[in-house]
Parts: sequence; structure tokens; C-alpha cells
Amino acid sequence: MSTSPQTAAAEASLIGRIDALRAAQPAGDAAAGQGAELASWLKRYLKDEYDVVATRLFVVRGQDFHWGTLTSFVGNSVEQPLQACLDTPAWHGPGRDLVQLWRIPGQPYKRIAVATLNDERAKAGDRVVGYFELERLPNLRDAAALQAETQPCPATTGGANR
Repeated sequence: MSTSPQTAAAEASLIGRIDALRAAQPAGDAAAGQGAELASWLKRYLKDEYDVVATRLFVVRGQDFHWGTLTSFVGNSVEQPLQACLDTPAWHGPGRDLVQLWRIPGQPYKRIAVATLNDERAKAGDRVVGYFELERLPNLRDAAALQAETQPCPATTGGANR
């Protein structure tokens, strides 16, 4: 059985450490188009400041899709094990933008994201959900950015996913 380059990259990446939700199934070839659309949307959402370096796609049946459960699960998988912290852009629209980001102070310029499309077509059936490893574009890396990237995560009370 051969492994696709995308799958091999994902398995060796940070997102390879995140389990899928129990209700999720690995996305097959039929969902590849939606996955590419989702990756493209995510790059635009992040103002084209990041490249997608690894992707894992899953399909979640519509009746099993719960955004809060999904982001809590991913958060628990990355916040303590990878010392990651939430990174919410100022323009984020909760409930409208179904994307959650984490930065990793020990790995500057990297982000982990979980995202799904939130248009009427996506809401109509099963949801394609993506785990993404992102890397800031080299031309956007400078001393000020590095300082911001390496700041420790704020202390939280009550553990992960404040």
C-alpha cells in the first residue's frame, strides 16, 4: 500500500500527532476538491501570510458535527503536548469563521489550524474538516515578528481550552 506525499508529510508533521474525532472518517478522493477549496479559503482568511505545509482531511457526518467539540478536542491535543496557545486574529468572526489557530512558541512561524467551510453547501451534508500545519511566509519574518512568535503562552486557569 503506497502513501501519498500529502499523507506522508502530514504523518511526519505536527498535525500527525492529533487524533481524529471518533465521529470522523479520513477523507477520500471524493472530498479532495473540498479540501483544496478549504485550504485556499484558509490562506485567504489568514491574509496570504501563511503557506499550508501539511493537511489532514476528515469527513464528519452532518448530524455528528459539533464545532465546539472539535476545537476543544484539537486544543487538548496541541495546547499541553506542544505548549501551543490560541491565536485568534483580530478579524475573526466567532460562529461565522469556523477556524481555530494555535501558535507554538518553541517553533516560530508555525501555526496549527482546524477549519471547515461554513457556506450553505457545506452545511447541507457531511462536513469536510481539515487539520492544517501552516508556516509564515519568509518575506514576513523579521526581528519584531520573531519576538512576537516566541512569547510564552499566557498562563491560564482551569487548564487547557480556557
